[in-house]
Amino acid sequence: MDRLPSYSPKPSLPTVAELPTFLKAVHAKYSAFQPSADPKAKTALQQCLLRNHTRGIVFQGFRTNHLVHKLYTQWSLGATPARLQLTFDGLFPKLEPLPSGSADPVVLDSDNWLHYFGNRQQYGAYLEFFDKEIRRYAGDLSRVVQQYFQQILPGLLGGLTHPWIHVAFALEFDDPLVLSEGLAYACSWYFDRSVVIDVPDSSHTNCTNKQPNESITFADPVDILLAVSKDSTLTLPPGIAPFGRRFEYLVTSAADQTLIDLVHRWELNTTKNLVEVLHRLTLVTVLVYAGRKDYSRLDFYLAHAVTSLFATHILLPYISDPNDRVRMLRLQLYTILAIYVAEGRGILVLEEILGYQPLQLLVDQETPGTVADYLRERALATEDDHVAKVVRALDYFESLYGFHEGLFRNAALKTVDLVVTTDDWIQ
Repeated sequence: MDRLPSYSPKPSLPTVAELPTFLKAVHAKYSAFQPSADPKAKTALQQCLLRNHTRGIVFQGFRTNHLVHKLYTQWSLGATPARLQLTFDGLFPKLEPLPSGSADPVVLDSDNWLHYFGNRQQYGAYLEFFDKEIRRYAGDLSRVVQQYFQQILPGLLGGLTHPWIHVAFALEFDDPLVLSEGLAYACSWYFDRSVVIDVPDSSHTNCTNKQPNESITFADPVDILLAVSKDSTLTLPPGIAPFGRRFEYLVTSAADQTLIDLVHRWELNTTKNLVEVLHRLTLVTVLVYAGRKDYSRLDFYLAHAVTSLFATHILLPYISDPNDRVRMLRLQLYTILAIYVAEGRGILVLEEILGYQPLQLLVDQETPGTVADYLRERALATEDDHVAKVVRALDYFESLYGFHEGLFRNAALKTVDLVVTTDDWIQ
């Protein structure tokens, strides 16, 4: 893997107050449509979301309810009321009622809400708890996040990043129902990765028993990715399937400790430029997602690295504690690397993205509006749950960080060309 160039200049991350205006400008690039301009579309969206709030966050045991993600993404891309209803009608009948918990229902409050972390049967109890808390805070979502996010943060990887993506949708679109769902999802599917995000003091101060290469620190996450791509000990045994089993194997193996050690050696602290760190982390993520050589298809699970990173961009302005911002970034890097390892790693080549030639785009790529319209059309046409989210995330990255020789745009074009249906992903 060639080292990624140092693109510049560095932008500023939008503040909480600036996010709505910035995101509206990103959405508007796809067409003259403004998401809030069609009252019928907004009404259809709200009706669908209200009905969704009465259903579980997963179905068939483990499949994520993507209805919120898909509806808000399509709406932001200019979907008509009919398109939103079609999406709802296709997914809603598959969803299941809220889990009942037990014969003796749990009532959560501020004293016991931490006691049921990871209990998936208590999603309904958590949903009721956070619905009440959001009402108690008069719908001020920022205050609710300030109150509860710190305790939830270490477990956000549960449900393969979907809880933190869900919370980000809530904050992006100022939706109290969706915030309640996201927080309830994070609690009931909590997967504690404190060991990743909280660095022991000895990692920095006691190097007596360490080999020379174990004392090396990394200023750039690109260098950590290089180390992971070259480390033969991170090759998992063949034949472990499906992905859930591979991931379970990884987090209980020596390879997991190797990844954690690498994340802990990332020179990340509360004084470091947050946007510069996010910028490099974004380049790493897009390269891992769309730059694997000799892969003719894109990976379904690596797509979650892209969409969770977009969610992190939305979440970070709401996290006031600098230490929690650092912890969030560690979890993000670990997530990217862990999925990359679980999916067999692969040689990473930047030219796989920069040199990509679209399969069906017959117009001048130098006309941004034309490309945006093409991406929008393809993203709205697919029934897949993830393509449109990936496209929107990549467009956000380009809006924030710049063109980068077409890195983000080409990754988006590659996505809509190669993934027409869900079966087109590597899974």
